Amino acid sequence: MSAVDVSERFAAHVGVQVVAGDGPPCGCGATATLESIAGWDDQPGAPAPSAAVLALIDTTARHAAEEAVAGPGRRATVVPTATTVQFRTSIPCPVTASASVPCEGVIVDRADENGDFRFSVAVEVVGPSGTRVATGTVQWLAHVEASGGSVQA
Repeated sequence: MSAVDVSERFAAHVGVQVVAGDGPPCGCGATATLESIAGWDDQPGAPAPSAAVLALIDTTARHAAEEAVAGPGRRATVVPTATTVQFRTSIPCPVTASASVPCEGVIVDRADENGDFRFSVAVEVVGPSGTRVATGTVQWLAHVEASGGSVQA
């Protein structure tokens, strides 16, 4: 089982649901929600555990990163290399995370001769009233290759 599969299973276990894979017109993004935490939210208004919010940020950023490197005739892998998160306030459920990849042209054009490149995904988490409750950035190492094995941007 890959690390991606484990991350996806953990995110689903805590209640993270990806609801959209869209972003700005010139970039890629994703949106996910955390409605409630099964077995942990027995008190209405109780804050979400930070681990669940981290899973929300990771999952949303991963979906945006994968969309950014996807393309016909191309295989790509993304591996997180660093994550930063700032919690701004207590985080009541439901919360929604929106991730975006900066609009700087076709991102795979950054690949070196081996097909490797780095990029970041920004994530904003808002609470039920639409107020920002957390922000995050996930840095990725990507490897891209064409189906036949050579690099294709």
